[in-house]
Amino acid sequence: MAQPAEISVETRDAATLLGAMPDHGLVLVGTFLKQGGPEALVREPLGKIRSVALGDTICGYTVVAIEDGALYIAQLSRVRKLTVPGLDGHYAATHSLAP
Repeated sequence: MAQPAEISVETRDAATLLGAMPDHGLVLVGTFLKQGGPEALVREPLGKIRSVALGDTICGYTVVAIEDGALYIAQLSRVRKLTVPGLDGHYAATHSLAP
C-alpha cells in the first residue's frame, strides 16, 4: 500500500492560495523517486498534468535531469531549469545553462 508523500509547509500553503502557481507555460508540480528512478509531475500549458522521467519529451523539450524540487529540460543547446513554485521563493525559475 502506498504511503502518503510528505508535503512541505510552503508547498501546502502555495497549493491553497489562488494565483500561487503560474497559469501559463510548463510548471513543475513536484518531483519524486520511484523504483526505476526519479520522476516529475509537470503541468503543461493547457493544464494537463503529466509524469515524466529522464529521456522523456514534453512540449518539445527532453528531460535531462531531475533532482529534489527541480527539473532540467533541454531543446537543442538550451537547458532550462524548472523549480516547484514556492520552494525557492519564486513561481518558477528559468536559466540558460548554455550560450
